[in-house]
Amino acid sequence: MDTVDAIRENELNNLNDLNDLRELHEMLMRSNVLDVQRRAPVWRRNRVDHLNYIQNEREFKSRFRFNRENLLRIVDLVSPYLNLSETNRGLPVSAEQIVCVALEILAGDQYFRCASYGSGVSKTTAWTALKRFVQALLNDNVRGQFLYMPTQEQQRENISAVFDKYKLTNVITGVDGCHIPFLEKPRRILAEKNSKDFINRKNVYSINSQIVGGFNRRIYDILLSAPGSFHDAAVWSMSNAKAWLETRFPQRIMLGDSAYPQTDVLMTPYPEEQSRDDNSKCLFNVRHSQARVEMTECIYGILKRRFPIIKHIRNDLPNAILIVQACAVLHNIALDWKDDVPNDHHPNDDDDDDDDDDLDVPQDQLHIINMLSVRERREQCMNARDNWRMSMDSNPTRKELEKMARHGVEAEACRRARRRAQH
Repeated sequence: MDTVDAIRENELNNLNDLNDLRELHEMLMRSNVLDVQRRAPVWRRNRVDHLNYIQNEREFKSRFRFNRENLLRIVDLVSPYLNLSETNRGLPVSAEQIVCVALEILAGDQYFRCASYGSGVSKTTAWTALKRFVQALLNDNVRGQFLYMPTQEQQRENISAVFDKYKLTNVITGVDGCHIPFLEKPRRILAEKNSKDFINRKNVYSINSQIVGGFNRRIYDILLSAPGSFHDAAVWSMSNAKAWLETRFPQRIMLGDSAYPQTDVLMTPYPEEQSRDDNSKCLFNVRHSQARVEMTECIYGILKRRFPIIKHIRNDLPNAILIVQACAVLHNIALDWKDDVPNDHHPNDDDDDDDDDDLDVPQDQLHIINMLSVRERREQCMNARDNWRMSMDSNPTRKELEKMARHGVEAEACRRARRRAQH
C-alpha cells in the first residue's frame, strides 16, 4: 500500500510527458497493481428447445426414438428422480433437455460431443444428463413398473398365444443370450475379474447378456453380469430367473436353444441326429425354434434397432451395464405405451409382483431331484421333453412341412461342413 499511496500522492501529479507515463506503467506492473492478464470471454451456448424446434414428427421420432407425446410422458415419469435445481443459478438444464439429450445419445450411437453440439450444451453436461436419466429410469419406483417377471395374467396370455400359433403347451417365456460388444477393452473392471474374461469366441470384448422375454416381445428379466467368455449355460446357472421358475412355477415351461441344459422346466430342441430320422422330433424343433425366436431373438433385434448405442458400447463397464438396463426399461415403456420402433435405417443395422404369483413348492419333488445321480437326472429331463412333445398336435401345416424339409437340408449341409473342417 505504500507504493500505491506514493503513486497516488506524488507520481500522478508529476506526469509531464510520455516518458513519465511509461515509468508510471512500469512501476505499477512491478507493484502488481495492474493485472495485465485478462479473463477469457465466456462462451454461452444457445440451448435448443427440441420440443418446439423440430416440427417434423418423423424426424423427431428418428432422433429421440419416441413420439412427442410419449416423450413428454417420460419427462413426467422421471422428473421426480432427476434431482433438478430449484433455482436458476448457473443456468441449469431442464427435465425436457435432460431427457432429450439422453435419448439422442442412446439413439445415435455417437460421441457425447455430437449430442452436445446438437443440443447447445457442453460435453460434460451431455454425459451428466445421460447419467441422471439412466439413474432415474433404474430407480425402483420406475423400473418396478415396467421390468418384472411375468404375472399370472401375463403367463396365461403367453400360454394361449404360443399354443394358438405353435401348438406348444404351457410355455410362458423364452431365454436367450446375446453379446453386447465393446469398441475397446472395458474400463473399470473389478479387481477380481480379468479383462481377458471379456473376450468372446469372436475375439471381441463383450458382455454376455441374457434376456427372458415373452411372446409379445416384452422383456421380463435381463442379466448383464457375465463376461463375454462365459457360456450361455453358465450364465443361466447363476440367473435369478432360473431359481424363480424352478421354485415358484415348476409346472411352467421356458424355451431355450441348444446351448442351455435340458431340465424339467427349460425345454431345448432335440439334437440334430435325432430330429433327422424322426418327423415328430423334427416338427417339434421347427415349432420350438419359431416360438423361441419370437420371444428372444426378435427382442434383441428390436432393442438394437431402437437404441443403437448397445451395438458398440464406448462406456466403461459399470456404466455400460446401467445403460443397457435402462434401454430394457425404455423398451417395455414403448410396448406399454404402444410406441412403434422408428422406421429408419442405421448404418450399423444387421441381423443379428403380484400376490397371485406365490405358489407352494413341491418339497418332495425337490428332494427326489437332489437324490438322483447326474445320469438319472439327465434321463428324467429327456423323458420330460418327450412327454411334452407327445402332448402337442402332431399334424403339421403346409408351412411347417416346408420348414421341416429345409431343416433337413440345412442339417445335412452343416454335417458336411463339419466333416470338411475335420479333414
